[in-house]
Amino acid sequence: MSGFVEYSEAAAWLTATLTGISGMTGGVQEHPAAELSTYPLVTFSEQAWTDVSVINGHRVWSELLFLVTAISKGESTLALKAIATEIDNRLHRASGTTTDGQIIESIRQGGFQTSEVDNGVSYRRLGGFYQLIVQPTNP
Repeated sequence: MSGFVEYSEAAAWLTATLTGISGMTGGVQEHPAAELSTYPLVTFSEQAWTDVSVINGHRVWSELLFLVTAISKGESTLALKAIATEIDNRLHRASGTTTDGQIIESIRQGGFQTSEVDNGVSYRRLGGFYQLIVQPTNP
């Protein structure tokens, strides 16, 4: 498993899987969004990381919990409904491969909604927590 970094593989898969959602003009970014981003956009951030099943010192897989949200400027979370729905359609019960690994499965663990004000500008976030099981292609 030399050179395998679970986070990098999960981040690459999330970016590829979420790119191109209709109505999302700012793309997919790791949280926090870049200062001059275009909205709405999607961000993801790792919340927890657990190595599971270590056999003879080798990780068999890792479980990473990500918060994945659509973000928009404004006062209404309803504007994010279609993007958040598509995030869930693309991630819940999904799987795939990356350069050095595979996503065995991605399962939604719960929803998330919040509002923030930064320098007088309101932002809304809507999405969910997704647990990804990540395994190297060549352990």
